[in-house]
Amino acid sequence: MAVVGKSILGNDLDDDNTKLKPRLEMLFKILHAETFLRYKINPNERFTIWYGRILGYGERIQKAREVFTEGIARFPDSYRLYRHRGHRYLSHHKIHEALADFKKSVELFEAAGAPVEEMETDGVKHRLPIPPETTGFNIYYHCAVAAYLCDDLPLALDMNKKTFGYCINDEDIVAASDWGYLIRLRMGNKSEADELILKVSDNLKIEDNVGYYRRIKFYKGLLSYEDMCVIHPEKADEYHRPMVKISQLYGVAAYYIYTGEIDRGLEILKECVAENTHFGAFAQIAAEHDIKAFSGVK
Repeated sequence: MAVVGKSILGNDLDDDNTKLKPRLEMLFKILHAETFLRYKINPNERFTIWYGRILGYGERIQKAREVFTEGIARFPDSYRLYRHRGHRYLSHHKIHEALADFKKSVELFEAAGAPVEEMETDGVKHRLPIPPETTGFNIYYHCAVAAYLCDDLPLALDMNKKTFGYCINDEDIVAASDWGYLIRLRMGNKSEADELILKVSDNLKIEDNVGYYRRIKFYKGLLSYEDMCVIHPEKADEYHRPMVKISQLYGVAAYYIYTGEIDRGLEILKECVAENTHFGAFAQIAAEHDIKAFSGVK
């Protein structure tokens, strides 16, 4: 047992529960050797980011944060390093530290001119399930999620709105629209939330963000609760497979809670949290937040 911290609900975060499958562990070791060598030879911003990212994908979260922290000491104006360290703070449920890093990333990104065209490059030649996204998308998207988890809903809404200016494909739009819907719903702006998802077509070919897309169809009334309980982990890549159920049902439960069916929503969340083994999933963190926030609330 390797306890690395406490969850939002006070449970142990046990790295043993997130160990990679043998094939992924082998891939991690290959990528780790490559990125570590480049990092040791030349610890510039790019190689620091990729060494830290590979550590994160390999579930070496704490080591990844240490690498990003060392990088920030060398490159204090790097919005990229703050964005990645913030992501790894989220992985260990350190939501306030994560939000502080994302806010700093936003500040530095906007001071640098907030370049729309800058992409987060894939430094491992497409050997990991990392879809192409702009740097701006990831900065604003993650800041919005962290603000939502820290109950700063006005900031979450502002960051979510900015995210759309950096979407480059339907996958991005679906992810931003789902969190944008929940942010607005939780703020009591259901009409604005409904208006947002009406812009999302019902006939998209989504591969990476299937759970988010199904959640949007549920909000629209196109899928029932029973439909959402049908889980297809085999359609997800190997890395994300353990998170499929909670990722799909978090939105359902949150919808029930934010529209007044608190007990029904909490029942779903507690079941998902009890079954889920990947504590770094955003849906797991959000589920624990909602259980803590709404238990006892009527």
